[in-house]
Formats: sequence, structure tokens, C-alpha cells
Amino acid sequence: MKLTRDSIMLFASTSRLIKMGEKNSGGGFAFCQNHKTSQVNGDDNGQNQNFSLVPCRRKRKSTQIEKPSTTLSNLGRDLLLHIFLLLPDCQSAIKCLAVSKLWNFLISDSCFISSFVQRQHSLNSAASMPYTLLIKFFIYQKFPVFSEKSEILHQRRLPSLSSSNYLSFLPSTPFGVRACYNDLLLVSMRARSHYCICNPLTRKFVALPNPPEPSDALPRNAPRCPQYRRFGLAWQSTTNEQCYNYRVVLIAILSSSNRFIITVFSSESGKWNMYVVSSPRPLLSNLGSWNMKHVVFANGKLHWIEGVKLIKGIIAFDPFDHTTGSKSCFYIDLPAELPRICFLQKEICFGACQGRLLISYSGPRMAKCSFTLLVWELRNYDNNADTWYLKHYIRNRSYDMIGIHESDDEQFRVVGFHPSDGDVVFLCCKNHVYELNLITSRSRKIGDFPVEAKKFYVVFPLVHPFWPTPVPKFPSVLSILS
Repeated sequence: MKLTRDSIMLFASTSRLIKMGEKNSGGGFAFCQNHKTSQVNGDDNGQNQNFSLVPCRRKRKSTQIEKPSTTLSNLGRDLLLHIFLLLPDCQSAIKCLAVSKLWNFLISDSCFISSFVQRQHSLNSAASMPYTLLIKFFIYQKFPVFSEKSEILHQRRLPSLSSSNYLSFLPSTPFGVRACYNDLLLVSMRARSHYCICNPLTRKFVALPNPPEPSDALPRNAPRCPQYRRFGLAWQSTTNEQCYNYRVVLIAILSSSNRFIITVFSSESGKWNMYVVSSPRPLLSNLGSWNMKHVVFANGKLHWIEGVKLIKGIIAFDPFDHTTGSKSCFYIDLPAELPRICFLQKEICFGACQGRLLISYSGPRMAKCSFTLLVWELRNYDNNADTWYLKHYIRNRSYDMIGIHESDDEQFRVVGFHPSDGDVVFLCCKNHVYELNLITSRSRKIGDFPVEAKKFYVVFPLVHPFWPTPVPKFPSVLSILS
């Protein structure tokens, strides 16, 4: 969406008013913040102003603030707020933060952000929100694939988009992407000893204190020291719409045991806590394919599939459980129709869409250039009566029917679910990425990634909300990466 002609005229009028004020005052403008906080729209009486524009006298120093021109300050403020609300996306608004202190003050106000998000909601559906697929292969290699809206959003920030500069703002390399939630990433550095949370769009990050080692929870004579194998990122909204409580979760599995070592970082305390958690069922192995190490956050809990080629179920853990002492996890059975013995790397995909757990199975091909796909959705989760509902069943569908043309020896793999549209999945074939709508059977190619990555990779779906999630500030964070 572009600024309308009226908006441009408003902007020009505002600029002229500000220049007139500078000329009359012989200098720039300063803030007068001795008024009460106002709403974004302000009021005509000037009783509850956030600020006012006050002429600054360069030669005379005075501790007294002169009385502002109420008409000029109110008019300039209202015009600016109106223009800012008409900006096409959050990145355009964020770029305006650096123009002046006044603009920064207005745009950073929580009332303006709330109004901006509300307007974006009214103009755009949730299914049209920008997204980025971050494809991780091997350990430290990663490659972003952008949707059309995401590409536009990022290009307002970066002059060119590439895998080399997507996370170039992080101060240490190499690093591995471990988990994601919405538009935030959990990244590990220096052999998993340091972790940070970052927002690739705003290019902001915060380092976490070093976590304890899993061996710290074991006796000194333990035969084998486990490592953190799975990683989760979760958050919980608070009464303040702009604030959240965060959890970073590191999971290690004890060999020949039904116990986990789960280390949790809390945003409220800024500290790590370690727990030994018992599984309600026997565990198969602490190993797993790259795809199954992906931990999914939904319904306030972290979920991961347990097993390698023989899968048993889904383990769920509540990182926001405030009970003291021991923690617990629980099992979710898999769909009855899902085969228990399969090659997970190619046939199973586990994820979520808008808080709903999804799992897909790509069945064997009945003929060349064809595929079979089943997608289940977990329902009645909150009522402790969870059941899997077969949402989509595509049987022996030819590639041509969905508008994809690939060679006979290539097979599709479902690598993820659209973060805001439960009827859309992401497919990979060779090194190509497709978006497939399971209702309309329409597909489109959205990107490519390096050929050498086509066998071993995991996909982290990032969805960019109408206003970027602020990188959290923790009470005891140490700047260990600077």
C-alpha cells in the first residue's frame, strides 16, 4: 500500500509548519515532557499532551521551559500521527524512528503501536502476513526463503537479500539456529555454550547468561554426560499488550533412562533453572533425525516427537509451570492411521499453525510423478480430550495436477506448515521450495536453496506480525557476546 495524495499533502504541510517554527525560534525544537501522557489521538484542549514543541534559544541557557505554541504542537503532532498510521508496513514506521526525537517519541508510544496494529489487522487478513522460511542444513549453514511480502519488508531494511547478510548483525560466528517462535530466533554460539535471542527483521539481539551443563544434574561418577539435543522458545502474553514473559528451554535425554534434563531460562528472573523430568512412558533413544529435533510451541506448551525410525508419540512440556520442585511432562498419542515405522526425515512433518498442532504423512508413491499426503490437526486440546482430525487427504495426486513439473525420480517432502494458514503446506523437491494450497490444489514456487543441502535440512518458519516483536530485556543478562 502506498501513501495517498492526501497523505503526501499532509506530510508536506507538516514539514512547512515545522520549518516555520524553526525559523521563528532561531533554532531547532526541544521536548517539553512535563505534561500527562495522552492518547494517540490527543485532545483538542491540550490538557493531556505527551510533548510540545518549544523554541530553543541557543545563546541563553535557562532552566525554565517556555510556554509552547499549543496550536502548532497539536497540529504538527496530529498530522504526523495520521501520516504514520498510513504507512504501508511496520518497517517503514521503524525507519522513521531515526529521523528525529519527535518522530521516535511518537512512533514508540504504545498507543500508536496499538492503533497501527489495529489498522493493519483491518486491512490485511492473517493468512496474508509476511513469512520467512529459514532453511538450516548441516550445522551452521542456513538459507532464507522469503514470501513476496517478506521480501518487500526486508528490502526496506537491507539493500540486498542473501544468506550471507540475513543474520550478519550477530557478533559471533559460527552460530547455529536452534528454535523459533513468531519472528524471533534462538541462536547458539561457541559450541552451545552461549545463546541469544534475535529478531532478524529489526536486527536486534540479546545475549543470555551461560546455561549450566547437563552433567551438573548428574553424580560425578556418571558414566556418560548427555548433551542438549533439543531446544525450545516460548512466550506468554501479560496484561500489558506490549510485554511478554519468555522461556528458553534446553532438553537433554539421559541414556538408558526415562528421564530428561530440562534447563529453563526465565525472562522474569533472568536466571536458568535445571530440572530432572520423568517421562510417563519409556523413551526409545536420545538420537533422532534433524527433522524430529524441531520443538514446536503451541497452546502454551513445547512439543516434540519421540523416536527415530520407530515413533511412539509426542511429548509435551509446560515451561510456564509455576509449581516448585519437580516438573512433569505428558504424552500425546499419534493419529491412529499414522504408520509407526517410517523414515521420519522424508515422510513425517510436525508443526503448528496459529496455536494448533499439525502433523503430516507423505505416503509411498503409487506411480511416478505422484504423491499421497495426509494432514491431521489436534483438536480439543484445552479440554484434555485431544483427538486427531484428518483435515486433508490427497491420494495419488499427480504433480501436473498441482502445477509442478519435476523429474520421475524426485519425491516431494513436506517441510513445514504455513504459519497463519492451516490449509497451506511447504514442499521441497530437489532444491526447490513450493507453497501448496491443499484446498485449491494450487501451488507456486517461492524459492531455491543450495543443492548440497537437499538431503539434510530442517525448516524454521518465521511469521512477521504487523509490529515486530521486541527483543526481550532480562534482569540479569550479561553482554557476553560484545
